[in-house]
Amino acid sequence: MKSNNYRSLSERLLKVKMQKIDPSKKRELDFTYVNRVIVWNSIGNSLSYLLPFIDVGVVKSLFNQSSKLTEQTTLDENEMGTDNFCQKCAAT
Repeated sequence: MKSNNYRSLSERLLKVKMQKIDPSKKRELDFTYVNRVIVWNSIGNSLSYLLPFIDVGVVKSLFNQSSKLTEQTTLDENEMGTDNFCQKCAAT
């Protein structure tokens, strides 16, 4: 009598055996979801550790400076070329 016919006591009591549907196929596992969870957990743990050290005032000033750089400028007629081509941003 083999001792490893059943994986657990409940399977032994119910006399249920785990069998492959197609024994010729190899068992393939996909760890994509598990890897994704591990990555997001590590990112969350890192952020929760670093968050108390971040100065909110400095971050706000960085965002304010970047928003000033991305503001649209108005162009004079002198800055437009003869074919309505913008000399600053190379757009029509």
